Amino acid sequence: MKKYLTLILFVSIFLIAACSEQAPEQTIETPITETPITQINSVCGDGTCDNDEMCIISTLQTLCQEDCGPCPSSIYVEPFECSDSNCEITGNNEFTLKIPASIKVNIANLGETLANTMEVGYKCYENNQRVIQHALIKNYKGTLFEDSFDNEKDEIRLTARGSTGSKTTYTLSLKKWTQSTFENSDLICNFEFDTHSPIKNNLQTVTIKVRE
Repeated sequence: MKKYLTLILFVSIFLIAACSEQAPEQTIETPITETPITQINSVCGDGTCDNDEMCIISTLQTLCQEDCGPCPSSIYVEPFECSDSNCEITGNNEFTLKIPASIKVNIANLGETLANTMEVGYKCYENNQRVIQHALIKNYKGTLFEDSFDNEKDEIRLTARGSTGSKTTYTLSLKKWTQSTFENSDLICNFEFDTHSPIKNNLQTVTIKVRE
């Protein structure tokens, strides 16, 4: 009888222990539905500068100035050329001037905003000696150097592309200097077009052969 009671007790404990173990929880995966992204088209004038409305640097054109503002100014300086019949092109960036004579260079603002003020500085050398410097030494061997933008201006500020005042011509004129005897000279002149705007060809070197 005692053995029988012990067996019943053992079986009861085993069943209680087995029932107390919980079945592992099952994870139910909820399917994820992706919401399609709605394509928002750019609208010029909505006050937001979108990528496809910005300034295109390669063409300097803004697709929506109202939202993004205009492209910045960009100055282009063409190579020098003769401006009268007493000038002759005798080589690459080389000119022979029978004074009085002059050379010129055309300049344009290709951007969509007003450019900063431009000035031109130049220095001319003969036999590696500086003999002419803009605004300081303006005569050499009987030759007087004078330069200006259109309308005899010493400096210029070009307006936005396509508007009146977006282009100008810079001219360097050589004349006889009566206070000294004239002599031929072979000069190498470095020109610098100075402005804080982005600028192309702002440094140019030309050879000027001065003849009577």
